[in-house]
Amino acid sequence: MIKITRFLQFCLLAFLGLLAGCKTISMSPRDRGLQADAIARVGGFSKEIIAADPFTITTYYRIRNKGDALRVYIEGDGFAWASPRRLSSDPTPKNPLGLKLAVQDSYDNVLYMARPGQFSDTAFTVDSQYWSLSRFSPEVLRALSKVIDVYKEKLQPSTIHLVGYSGGGALAALLAANRKDIDSLRTVAGNLDHHAFTEHHGATPLSNSLNPINFPNVLSNIRQVHFIGGADKIIPKIIAESYLAEIGSPKCAELVVVEKATHHQGWAKDWRDLLQLPLPNSD
Repeated sequence: MIKITRFLQFCLLAFLGLLAGCKTISMSPRDRGLQADAIARVGGFSKEIIAADPFTITTYYRIRNKGDALRVYIEGDGFAWASPRRLSSDPTPKNPLGLKLAVQDSYDNVLYMARPGQFSDTAFTVDSQYWSLSRFSPEVLRALSKVIDVYKEKLQPSTIHLVGYSGGGALAALLAANRKDIDSLRTVAGNLDHHAFTEHHGATPLSNSLNPINFPNVLSNIRQVHFIGGADKIIPKIIAESYLAEIGSPKCAELVVVEKATHHQGWAKDWRDLLQLPLPNSD
């Protein structure tokens, strides 16, 4: 029965991925939200909207054993740009890879957090700076930390593990640097040094955003693995290498290159196997 369920899950996720690919241009924010709801249901996740002033944050969660460890996923930047020169009016992702990773996770207790403005009926009230220059700002960080606090109070987890995809990787690292209850950090195609990122692409610096690389003393003590796609043209390996060189903690931090993965492809289908790779020993 378990094998059948997992097979059906894989088939539906594959279909949804194909659907997203075929409708990339035409999918409305509502369509994208319905797609995410369907992906979440396949994984046995429930949906909840959390008020975290000045935002509301969409979450999906699956809880099997209250009191046990909680793994928290943070979505990427989503559909932040409608064109190279024009910001999107709604950053809801067309391919919610952070959510797809979460539903592939067999951990008992899993929480997924979207970013400000994503999967939200109130996206039009959120200043677009929060998926632009302020995407990793203190107010975004406080909002996501508030959501974790809400679920921590409900579930009383023994410990908390963070996973962030793309820009969600930056926020996962920043949360790890600013909270006292994070046991481990994993990122997938994570933007761990946005200064190096914008410099590499010749883009406008994220002047209103915190940068994980600026918290080396705290982050050097956290067990962490950073997965980078060997074919990723958006977040190339040099971004993670810049971050790891700054925190200077070879015992706690590890870089894993998945050779054929791009920024958007090659992650979900292998995610369960990648999760089996051991975290570095901090001793």
